[in-house]
Amino acid sequence: MFKVKKFFSILISLMIMLTLVYQPNSAYIGTAHATDIAYYVSPSGNDSTGNGSIGSPYKTITKARDVIRAFISGGMTGNITVYLRGGSYFQTSKVSFNESDSGRNGYTIKYTNYTGEEPIIYGGEKLTGWTLHSGSIYKKNVGTDWSSNYLTENGVLGTKARYPNSGYKTVAAPYVSSDPRNKFHFSPGDIPSISNLSDAEIYVWPGGPEGTHNWFAGVVPIATIDDVSNLVGLESPAFYELGVGTRYFVQGAIELLDQPGEFYLDTNAGMLYYWPMNPNIETLEIAAARSDTLFEFKGSSTSNLVQNIIVEGITFSTSNYIDDYESAGLITLENAQYITVANSKLHNSGTNGILGVNYVKNNTFSGNLIYDIGVSGVFLHVKDGQLGDNLSQYNTITNNHIYNLGQTIGHGNGIELKHSGYNTVSYNRIHDSKRFGIRVVTNSLEYGGTIANSETKGNVFEFNDLFNCMTDSQDGGLFYTWGTTTENTFRNNMLHDSNVYFSYGFGYYNDDDTDRMNAHDNLIYGLQRQASGGALNAAVVIRGTNNKFNNNVVANNPLTTLGALEYFTSQTSTGGRRNTTNIEVNHNIIFNSAPTDSLNHWYDGVIHHNLDWNTGRFGSVDYNLAFNSTGGHNVQTTNQLENAVGWSRWQTIGFDTNYPVGLNALGYDTHSIAGQNPQFMDAAQSDYRLKPNSPAYALGYHDINAEPMGLLSTFNFTDSSESIDKLFIKSATTNAGNATVEVLSNSTVQLTVSGRTLSGYLLPNLAGYTTYASADSAIASVNSSGLVTANAPGIAKITATVTKNAIVKTVDIYIKTAEAAPTPAPTLPFSDNFESESDTWTEVVGAWDIITDGTQVYTQTNAVGEAFATAGNPSWSNYSVSADVKRLSGTSAAIVGRLFANDQFYQFEITGTHWFIYKNDRAQWTQLAGGSYNSDTSTFYNLKMEFNSSNITAFINDIEVGTATDSTFSTGKIGLRQYSSTAKYDNVSVQSIEEAPTPNALLSGPDYVLAGNTLDMTYSLVNVTSNVYAKELTVNFDPTILQYEGASSLIDGFDVILDSQTPGKVRIIEASTGPDSGFSGTIDLLLLHFLALTPGEGDIYLTDVKVADDGGNVTDLDVGLAHHVVITDRAALNEKITEAVNSITNAQIHETLWGHYKQSVVNALNTANQNANLVTNNVAASQTQVDAAEIALAASLETFRNAVNATASIGDLSLVASNYGASSTSSNWATIQMYDLDHDNKLDIVDLVAIARIILGII
Repeated sequence: MFKVKKFFSILISLMIMLTLVYQPNSAYIGTAHATDIAYYVSPSGNDSTGNGSIGSPYKTITKARDVIRAFISGGMTGNITVYLRGGSYFQTSKVSFNESDSGRNGYTIKYTNYTGEEPIIYGGEKLTGWTLHSGSIYKKNVGTDWSSNYLTENGVLGTKARYPNSGYKTVAAPYVSSDPRNKFHFSPGDIPSISNLSDAEIYVWPGGPEGTHNWFAGVVPIATIDDVSNLVGLESPAFYELGVGTRYFVQGAIELLDQPGEFYLDTNAGMLYYWPMNPNIETLEIAAARSDTLFEFKGSSTSNLVQNIIVEGITFSTSNYIDDYESAGLITLENAQYITVANSKLHNSGTNGILGVNYVKNNTFSGNLIYDIGVSGVFLHVKDGQLGDNLSQYNTITNNHIYNLGQTIGHGNGIELKHSGYNTVSYNRIHDSKRFGIRVVTNSLEYGGTIANSETKGNVFEFNDLFNCMTDSQDGGLFYTWGTTTENTFRNNMLHDSNVYFSYGFGYYNDDDTDRMNAHDNLIYGLQRQASGGALNAAVVIRGTNNKFNNNVVANNPLTTLGALEYFTSQTSTGGRRNTTNIEVNHNIIFNSAPTDSLNHWYDGVIHHNLDWNTGRFGSVDYNLAFNSTGGHNVQTTNQLENAVGWSRWQTIGFDTNYPVGLNALGYDTHSIAGQNPQFMDAAQSDYRLKPNSPAYALGYHDINAEPMGLLSTFNFTDSSESIDKLFIKSATTNAGNATVEVLSNSTVQLTVSGRTLSGYLLPNLAGYTTYASADSAIASVNSSGLVTANAPGIAKITATVTKNAIVKTVDIYIKTAEAAPTPAPTLPFSDNFESESDTWTEVVGAWDIITDGTQVYTQTNAVGEAFATAGNPSWSNYSVSADVKRLSGTSAAIVGRLFANDQFYQFEITGTHWFIYKNDRAQWTQLAGGSYNSDTSTFYNLKMEFNSSNITAFINDIEVGTATDSTFSTGKIGLRQYSSTAKYDNVSVQSIEEAPTPNALLSGPDYVLAGNTLDMTYSLVNVTSNVYAKELTVNFDPTILQYEGASSLIDGFDVILDSQTPGKVRIIEASTGPDSGFSGTIDLLLLHFLALTPGEGDIYLTDVKVADDGGNVTDLDVGLAHHVVITDRAALNEKITEAVNSITNAQIHETLWGHYKQSVVNALNTANQNANLVTNNVAASQTQVDAAEIALAASLETFRNAVNATASIGDLSLVASNYGASSTSSNWATIQMYDLDHDNKLDIVDLVAIARIILGII
């Protein structure tokens, strides 16, 4: 008996010890994914004894990186997250990540803050142990190996001791022409006496020989100061000559340390001096920079990249300045892709915030607060020696707040792209930059650049908010391009409220050789609102070729000196000029932005100012609305300084005096309007929405929505208590750019008010702060929640009033109501032989009438200028339009179809010798087809234009003469059009035709997939009529639940040439690899391979699908509906099902025996298991259903286990006794194994005693 008790005592003790002692020495295994891993780092951690768990964290990020590097060397089976606990991390050297640190196998590695805590990484040392030097200045011996030039106090940037403490001194005469970059004179008293020049420097904007340029700043060590001749000698040459007037200040000497926040490092003595901003220096967290970079992501080559790493929620602060500032930043990337820096704070950088150099592709920088930066906030560039391989592309810079730029080197910018292409720069707020807000450059033609080989191309800048730039430089703008940048887009941005403080500058600036820049739907306003010492030459300047500036608002820039918009030539290496040509300036509103008191009044009222005029300058300039409240609307060229051209002359002959008045040969601003107020809602408050009666609408202007310009509502670094600065109002059917909502009578529409705070943070819904009122409730009434009811035809103004923090703001919107049953438009078929008067036709331009020419015909009555009449239904889509047409000698005549708007249509035209098919898209005319055809002026010719999907076919006298393909306009009315002619029209006919099958692209595949499994989607082309030899497409998906794994062709000889990926988007290019490998019709082309990552649901959809035939003709295809995919993770449920099956299989059934289960208990578990199987076998089951089934089955298993008979009886003892000596080799072992309580694979005395103890309740 003693032995049995001893055995059980030992057994129980061992079990307790095993339960309590075992703790894995590894990181935490998360629950979101079976193999996700978390490591922890803390300033109070320990790299030697810590294991990276939350209870035993590492101390340094380097340690965590090294552990992970070893751990993932064989691959990854889940994501890894490194949580940084709150507090300060001081590091004197950078943390470098290379290809060995990359996420792999479809998984990422994330370095992020622990929830609710702020980790602050300093690129330097914390300084303590100060002693008082004198007065308020303290000192600390730091050793002679220091070269720190940045210091922070409690996160606030200090200043290197300087003179003067603010502003500049200027280089004095005489100019040192013999050594102008190394020496300059100063005025007596401008430089204090300095005893130790070893650390002394000048900060300088070299002004060139004239001393006026302020393009590039620099810090240059001082070699000598001659106080007798007032001459400074530099250790190395400045960037440009130091002409008289050049601005500078001196820094880096103990004699200059004279105010709080200044410091000086005596490098020879190793002594650091500091005057703190706050008292009690030992309580302050003072950090001195020791490293120029904090995090470096650098692969070893362009084929060995660092990738798939996320940095989020971390503060980076304090780094050194180095002369090679294009190689350093708080975070730097090179040979890197798919690196994300998100929701982090970056400040107090000696150089850049985020720097990407050379190979940097598909990276994302989003949601960051970047401020107090030495040079630029985000800078992506390729070094000149690496050009030619398009190394920097497809990066996303979005939703960042970037300000206080150029703190060390003044020519820094908010964002700069240099030799970098196809990036997206969006939703950023950039301000307080000493130079540009955004700079986009590559080499100009003068410096060896070519448009064909430009690497700064295809970038998109959208929804950015730029203001208060150019605060310490000249000859620049808030948005700036230079060199052979090409095919970039600047749309839906705000440039506003910025002054030029000396010399001259601009707002939007296309400098030398800019090519194919497309700027549209931007707001440019409030520049140089008051005199500030400098000159805003123009709000907009355009140089280069083929640039577009359309549908923008340029408003309230009252102190321009040369013109509202300026155009001038690019500079050549020989000092000559290269013409600016073929630019488009259409549909813009130019409001109070022309000079009013210019030099000799030469430029007063000038809308367009031209330097070095040439007749090829404009490809089109029309449909603009110009208004100067002071009167006068002129156009100027510096070729004729004293002779500004009035608006009427500009519209007829411009500067081209060789053309007779009235010929209108070049058509400058032919349809534009000068002198009519555009009727902004509230220009004084920068509300540039249009009132319903604005004349701009008739010119084809469309509304611009200012609400999304700037930070997204997801931006984290916000202050919810901040006061509101701007309000926006919209309806359920319009955006916040529309000031008028059209509503049918007896219907309702919901209004919503949003706003931005003083710091630009977006408040998407201000419902709790808003009241509404109608100026005319009889027309439209509104309730307290903003629901508008249209009561009667008319226009009523609704005012929304927002009260927050005792600040009251209002915003208005117009409700335009109409009768619910409009007059039906003409239906097909349609015809008109003009034998009777009719109100069918609308005379858009010219005077039309019905006259007799054998029969009744329709014609313009005055052969001067354009004549245009329209008819029909704007919903007409696939039809033929025909008319009998007789020309007038020396002129043409045309019919029009698919007229979407009066400046958007297709035109079929005949002249005496040719026919043409044109597309007019907002005054941009494109010839789609044409050919020879002789016609006379005595005969009616039947012209017919047939529209079938995107196909346009032209007929003359029922004979097909040509075709074209274009999908710009899919519906529209018809028209008759002529120019300076009285051509005659008869027998107009419009017939419906059956629509040809529309070529389109489709995605098909499973609707449901399990997490961790592959999802293959089939990409197909349908009804393609032309023979396809190349195509491209963009596939969009949710990257949080799906990972793109690649694509494989389903057609031999038609291969994937390139796929380029950004988060949630992949662009694929395919092409034929043989002359016989083209295809047409309906065909499956690709299998797109995805990996289902985590449970969720989302859409996979196509955009930008293009196909090209063997003639190089490109067609845009319609895309099908998005394919909705549901991803579920059933591993936990299936594990429970397996557990239940095993439990049922192994259960011993008996109503009373110990360790057995009643049949009813087993039956209940079996039923629960069957129900769980129904869910796991249902492919359409949602994750919620799966999780519920797993929870239910787990509960049933728990109930089952608890239902085991735990009461032993003499019957159990008898069963053991009758099988005494049985072992695992016995035939009935499965039914008696439960009584083997010591698990020695036999029934013996130990088991008999154990059962007896259970019977007696002893154990």
